Amino acid sequence: MTKTILHVDDEPDVLALVKVVMEREGYKVESVESGVDCLAFLKKQKADLILLDIMMPKMSGWEVLKKVKKEQPKMLVVFLTVVKINDKMLADLIKDGLTDYIQKPCSNTEMVARVKKALGDA
Repeated sequence: MTKTILHVDDEPDVLALVKVVMEREGYKVESVESGVDCLAFLKKQKADLILLDIMMPKMSGWEVLKKVKKEQPKMLVVFLTVVKINDKMLADLIKDGLTDYIQKPCSNTEMVARVKKALGDA
């Protein structure tokens, strides 16, 4: 069965690029532009992994992470972000349920490998 990635980013170009790259790898990609849209999507549909930006208007990725993990503790959440994450922040994020993070810019190869690893497909 095809695994679904929910990609959350306020940059349409990033949404489009990730969709092409990950669909080429055989994943179904659903794209939304805000944390609010992410939470609404998850009330109606299922995802296997959320690929989440941190810096978004209205609701940060960190807020989304906390809300998602409260409702779906086993949900895999990977940050794809330009935000530099230090060791303290990473420890706090892992405590809050983050699966992994990918620093932008990154190569498509790195992104695919990290997502596959998180999903257990590596």
